[in-house]
Amino acid sequence: MDRRDTLCFATNPDRRFRDWRAEVAGKIGTIDPLKLLVFSQEDADYAAMLDVLVAVVPRWRSAYLSLDSLSFLPRIPPYALESLQDLTLRLPVWGDDHTTAAFLNAARLRHINIQCTTQQIRTLRMPWSQLSNISLKGPSLEACLAALTQCKNIVSAKFEAAAWTTVPSLTNIEITTLGQLQDLTLELWEGWQLMPFFAHLALPGLTSLTLYLGYDLKWISTEFTKFQERSPHLQSFTIHGGEIGSISLLEALRHAPSLTRLSLHNCMSCFDDALISGLHYSGENTTVAPKLESLSVLHGETHVDEDSLIAMIRSRWCISPNIARWSRIYIDLINLNDASGAHLELRAERMVQGLYIDVSVESEM
Repeated sequence: MDRRDTLCFATNPDRRFRDWRAEVAGKIGTIDPLKLLVFSQEDADYAAMLDVLVAVVPRWRSAYLSLDSLSFLPRIPPYALESLQDLTLRLPVWGDDHTTAAFLNAARLRHINIQCTTQQIRTLRMPWSQLSNISLKGPSLEACLAALTQCKNIVSAKFEAAAWTTVPSLTNIEITTLGQLQDLTLELWEGWQLMPFFAHLALPGLTSLTLYLGYDLKWISTEFTKFQERSPHLQSFTIHGGEIGSISLLEALRHAPSLTRLSLHNCMSCFDDALISGLHYSGENTTVAPKLESLSVLHGETHVDEDSLIAMIRSRWCISPNIARWSRIYIDLINLNDASGAHLELRAERMVQGLYIDVSVESEM
């Protein structure tokens, strides 16, 4: 690996790299902005390493900091992080959570990726309003929402968090509009209340929404519909897991006039005969997801009717100003009622031309 523009503070660095690091520190005024990798450690060289780290602060361009403590950050001079654009920060749950403003004046900082606790994200002072990409892992979804609403120029956001465990009031709430947010991913590993997150947001530029849902999560269609009305340009919708149910999913699709791509992964209650029937094009203008071109179903519901599935696919292969034609279909089902997987795939392949289509069946053990 080319390390000429990288400083790596790792466990037991070899002597050759340690000498190289000292050489870089001696020529700090002549080198390009640095990529920085720091893994906290307690050994004889640690204090010297921190001295080198602080000495090259003005040259930080990209920093990966995996730390036991934020105690060294106050050593960074104000406004010294003038080159920092990309920050990855990993903090242990037992680490300190005192307020730090070390990154607040990093004028070029645009991307952050932080793993920390709820309390730590509340005490980390960041230039939220200038960020374009944010990824948070560990804080509660409520704390993630509080951070997100400060990011007026955000383009892409990902949160791995715990959802609400109680239902907060959704009346008289303040709605924050984030006009530039295009890509949103939520990965929820506990809790069962998601809708308060959507209730606080209007995302008119949102084109991609990805949800990783626990099976205890409560889905409230009326609240999600309100969010969709404030965020009407969704083009890609992906669901992993969860128990949304086909009726609730159909309601979401009815309010997704711009949707072109739908992906359902291990969403056992989403893909069934009711959803297939709802997607069937009957020649009316009030079509569910009229621009849908790509459908991906991985491990869908066991009980679907083969003829209904084939008819639905065929109905959206017509030439009509009211409906988009398929471009890609991938369906991997666990099983079908009284149907042969090989027969279904053969029928699908022969049914249309110019369409990528793969329909397969896995028999239940």
